[in-house]
Amino acid sequence: MREAEVRWEMHVYGGVRHSFTNPRARERGLPDWLRYDPVADRRSWNAMRAFLDELWAAPDVGTSGNRHDVI
Repeated sequence: MREAEVRWEMHVYGGVRHSFTNPRARERGLPDWLRYDPVADRRSWNAMRAFLDELWAAPDVGTSGNRHDVI
């Protein structure tokens, strides 16, 4: 990633178990390492929305550099 000069981020939610965005994880009788976490769910959702807002706000520039160019 560094060599390709790719900008990246990683969000880590400490102490959170797998399936933390599934409110019904506990109801399904799944193993203890699959549990819903409402705080991590909300934080991850907000992070994803911020990422998509940033992505969609980027100008759509085609090969000619013209903003309206369709690739």
